[in-house]
Amino acid sequence: TYNVEFSKEGYFTDTIEITLFNGQTITKNISLLPKESFEKNGKIIDNLGNGIPNCQLLITNNFFRDTLVTNEYGEFTIDTIYQSDYEFYFGKWGYVTSCEILTILNNSDELQLSLNDGYYDDFTFKYDWEITSNASSGIWEIDNPNPTIENNQIFNPSDDIETDCYTNALVTGNAIGGGSTADDVDDGYTIIKSPIFDLTNYSNPYIKYYEWFANG
Repeated sequence: TYNVEFSKEGYFTDTIEITLFNGQTITKNISLLPKESFEKNGKIIDNLGNGIPNCQLLITNNFFRDTLVTNEYGEFTIDTIYQSDYEFYFGKWGYVTSCEILTILNNSDELQLSLNDGYYDDFTFKYDWEITSNASSGIWEIDNPNPTIENNQIFNPSDDIETDCYTNALVTGNAIGGGSTADDVDDGYTIIKSPIFDLTNYSNPYIKYYEWFANG
């Protein structure tokens, strides 16, 4: 006879007594009582304190995931959430994507998140990039990279860079498994064009990016 504990984030833990017998499978169904959920309001602002409309927001932890878009005033409402720690990812074209770990409490305090100006994309969110291609494989896409390996050499890495938010990167082809030629660019071209940069108020602007290149 054993005490078996059932637990999951967002629910109250329960322990029951179960008797086990050699050679027998015991099935036990358990109903866990959800912890109290609540609503949380917040706002995403720019450097001047103005709300940022149409800003994308991803909230996640090991038992929760939600995506939101701010309204015309930069405001958002999480309808159902539990008291816990969450990863917040938020961004919009024309701002630098940000990611924070926040503790959400069941109180009346509103969340206030802020973004810095700048044209930046770590591909946490899918902005309006345009893809044109006539290739049979290896077409540009935004996703969590899958590795390709040949003779113990990594031709396509298995991860995004560690210094940005989330797991996505911009890759040419992203098939799972295979050697150096798996889902590479074949029989044509693939082109990706970013959304427009408005550099009217920038002096001496420059563009910087991280790249992965392998030559076997």
